[in-house]
Parts: sequence; structure tokens; C-alpha cells
Amino acid sequence: MFTTSLLLEYSDRGAEFKTEHELRTENPRLEKYPDALVQFTAKDQSGHERQVVYWLEVEAAEKSGRKMLALASALMFISRGLAPELSGWKATHAAVAFRLGQLDKRGRPIDHRRRVSLAVSKLLGASTQLLFVEATVMDRAHHVVKLHQTSAVIDPVDLDCLSGTRLFSLFHSNRIGHFELDVVDKRGDHWLMRVSPAKEGRSWCEIIHAGEVKDGFIVPNVEYGLRYVQQVWRERYC
Repeated sequence: MFTTSLLLEYSDRGAEFKTEHELRTENPRLEKYPDALVQFTAKDQSGHERQVVYWLEVEAAEKSGRKMLALASALMFISRGLAPELSGWKATHAAVAFRLGQLDKRGRPIDHRRRVSLAVSKLLGASTQLLFVEATVMDRAHHVVKLHQTSAVIDPVDLDCLSGTRLFSLFHSNRIGHFELDVVDKRGDHWLMRVSPAKEGRSWCEIIHAGEVKDGFIVPNVEYGLRYVQQVWRERYC
């Protein structure tokens, strides 16, 4: 019921949506579906209109174990710009919605934002961004009276922050599946770290200085590559 009310609220704001049931019917045999896709038009920083699509996960219960791992994996995948096209829509943002004031079975407040952030951080190789949608509901019918959306940078656990700033490991995705990070060493020299797709799901990592590739290596997957390329740079070049 909360999901329905939330989607109707988005509809009142001019958005279109597709429910999980519609997506499953139109796109069979996928491993993971969102609770909904929400599409609307927004202006970017230059003032141009563009289509925005939320991969929306609605947290209405206290997930744990395998379910939380599946949720975290999906959000991480979508946040990297790797969303599949579903019914002609391709998600541009990973979003988690929850209602404020929800209690667990013991009567204690559930901090969905913290729980999801922690689960995602354990899977990351480098920082990523998630959108959290906090909904204020009025009654048992879950009538949504207020939405508050915030973007948050989620950092990986046990990753030494380069130069002490949490945004420093936030890679830029210039193309689907391609990630780049510009860093500065202690001497003030600029370096470029790049992680790109390779064969059989693996990734190719490069460390570049002044246009010259100083290091290149194959890694098992994207997240490992995002973490390992930073580690190699710190150990050999920083």
C-alpha cells in the first residue's frame, strides 16, 4: 500500500511509472526487478531538459541476510550506470524510498538509510551515489503528505581515502562500464586511473601519467578493479 501511495504521489508531480508487476510481465526471466521505475523530465545544470529514470526500491520492512545482499548488489549495479533497459526505460539513478517513523517488531525505529548504506558500502570498490527518498505518511492508508529526496555518497568500507576527502574515490563514468578518476600526488602531478570492460566479465585497469600508461592489469570484476587500481597507485606512485 505504501508503494502504491508513493507512486501516485510521483504521478501527481507529473512523473510516469511502471510497477514491478508490469516490468516482470514485459521483461521476463530477469534475476532482479525494481519495485518500480519512475520517469520524469528534469533540467540539468546547463538548463537543458533530460529524461530521468529512478530504479526505485521501497523499504517497507527490515531486510537482512540474502535479501539485503540482493538489494545492495542491485543498487550498486544501477548506480554504476549499468542498468538494463526495461520496457524501453533505462534507469539513470538508484533510489531507495522509505517512510519516516517506521518501527521494528520490538518497537525500535528502523534506520533504513543507515542499513542500506552499510550493506552497499561492503560491496563497493570505490564510492558511489545513491538517492534516498524519505516519505512522511499521514494515516494507516499510507497517504504520502511529504517527500524529501537527498543524494548521498556511499564510501566503501576499509578504503583509505586519498588525500583525506571522501569524494576522492568517486569515479566518473564517461561511458557505460568505463570509469575514470583524476588524482594528484604529493608533488602536485596529475594522474588518471581508468577501469574498462574486458572479456568474460573482467576489467582492464590502467594508471596513466602525462598521457603515458605506467601500469595496466586485468582484474576479475569492476568493483575489485576500482579498489585495486587505487591501491596500486598509492603503493607505487603516490
